[in-house]
Amino acid sequence: MGQTLWNSGWPLLQWGLVLAACALAAGLDLKRRRIPGALTVAMALSGIVWALWWCGWGGLADALTGGLLAMIPYVLLFAWAGGDAANARLMAAIGVWLGTVNALWMLGGVLLAAVAMGVIVSVRRRVLANVVDEASVALYDAIGRIGLVPPVRPAARQNGAIIDMPYGLSIFIGTCLAAAAAAAWHIGR
Repeated sequence: MGQTLWNSGWPLLQWGLVLAACALAAGLDLKRRRIPGALTVAMALSGIVWALWWCGWGGLADALTGGLLAMIPYVLLFAWAGGDAANARLMAAIGVWLGTVNALWMLGGVLLAAVAMGVIVSVRRRVLANVVDEASVALYDAIGRIGLVPPVRPAARQNGAIIDMPYGLSIFIGTCLAAAAAAAWHIGR
């Protein structure tokens, strides 16, 4: 019974349930700006039961490791940027269902989607323009300290906050990318 969730023989069940839960979470995150704890807890508990039932203790270890790996970046983001921990709970629940290998695929996809969404949201909200303004003011101020120009006070400090974006959507898009990559891997071998 040394199976892991990567080779459990049920990838359609794993990815199908994960994608359905992610789609629901993304929709709720877009509409209400929150992901319900009931969704993530139910998903994590059902993933633990399934991993234990289908793959035994090795599957349970794989599920818990996948959940931990998937959750860590979002726990760090939560600790650094604040907000609530719903995204970390969602990532943990996804990782529990997918196991270690699939969770790593998913993390890669979510990272790509989050970076792309971050750039889009930043450009849309002109945060990048504010960063450029801040940098130019800082450079002008640094030159002013040398005495070449008079120092100035930054005028572009209106948007000092972290970008607020619906991470549930980037988690869903990234998980879709990971599902496609994992499917291609399984089909190609």
